Amino acid sequence: MQQKRMGAFGVTTEGKIFVAGGQHLECQFLQTCEMFNISIYEWQLIGSLTVERACGSMVCLKGKLYVLGGMEVGADAGVLNAVTLQRTSGSRAQPYQ
Repeated sequence: MQQKRMGAFGVTTEGKIFVAGGQHLECQFLQTCEMFNISIYEWQLIGSLTVERACGSMVCLKGKLYVLGGMEVGADAGVLNAVTLQRTSGSRAQPYQ
């Protein structure tokens, strides 16, 4: 991973592992989302959640990652956030269809 984290959450789909949120070792909440491409054995930052969050859940439905629950700093933990899955085509990221 490009960022050390604990309390992160993730899901695997289409030969990739997606991990988001969590807390940095200094207890700072994170909002970044990373993807591990199993075929090339490499982590990439692919986006951010709308708020920092730890200990949530993530599911994949119709090509989108949905983040549910968890702990947020100063916000309602029941908010639903969505991050579109991205794939790399040449040098441009394209959403999955």
